[in-house]
Amino acid sequence: MKAITIFALFVLFYSTHAYVAKLDEYQASLQTWKSIQPRTYTYRHQTEYFLPTETSRNYTDITVTDGKVVKRAYTITDGFDNILSEWAEETPEEIGSHDQGFKALTLDQLYSQCRENVLVYDDVLFTIAFTTDANGVMIQCDSRNSLWSHPNIMGFSLNYIAFE
Repeated sequence: MKAITIFALFVLFYSTHAYVAKLDEYQASLQTWKSIQPRTYTYRHQTEYFLPTETSRNYTDITVTDGKVVKRAYTITDGFDNILSEWAEETPEEIGSHDQGFKALTLDQLYSQCRENVLVYDDVLFTIAFTTDANGVMIQCDSRNSLWSHPNIMGFSLNYIAFE
């Protein structure tokens, strides 16, 4: 019984420690973002599919100006980077009108989603990844269930953020 209690305390301590560390990283990155926050920036979200008979890459580029998404462009390529399909949404009425691609969100909205939907999980049952770019701006915030053989990933990972 003592061993179980000691193990439970260790797990609780480890989980709390890791959670606090992720929150500290998040807060530091959020402060960095708020200090940089350019007038215009573009980020890319990419998804890759590898199947025995087919490989494809989906890219969504989101451009934000003055805190509003002003463009969402989507491209799907085959395994040889040949463009199979592409489109762009450039008016307020168009933005978000296609089902494919990453949602039309600002980095402020992604920071909120990270805090509210990903960083709420503990590090015992979930593997949480929080990564920043060279500027200290968040580019990855996701969690994977550590117990499943094929983990369900919640969150996002960006390829890059370009400031204009």
